[in-house]
Amino acid sequence: MNADHEGALPEEALRMLGLAIRSHQVSLGQDRVERMLRGGRVAGVWIARDLARNAAYKVRRACERAGVPCWSAGTSADLGARTGRDGVKVYILHRGRLGERVMDLLARDQADSEAE
Repeated sequence: MNADHEGALPEEALRMLGLAIRSHQVSLGQDRVERMLRGGRVAGVWIARDLARNAAYKVRRACERAGVPCWSAGTSADLGARTGRDGVKVYILHRGRLGERVMDLLARDQADSEAE
């Protein structure tokens, strides 16, 4: 599932993303996506909306092939301000409770936005 979220950043998902980063349950950067997807260790991928179009396409396509959700919400500046990771545009959430919780929260937030 691939989705873009144009509204406000989902606060609870951001808090859980920060916790996952501090718990070493997130890898950062586009260059790691395909390798980690091949390893089957990915719960989902969160990309910043300002990731270059071609790069975003490649990440989304890799996620689709692997059957892993990919969400786009916020800019790298927005995400960096909340996570302490300036300039990062791709967050790879590892399998496990934290990564899966973040992806569930993004899905729920997307569903709530579509219902409005």
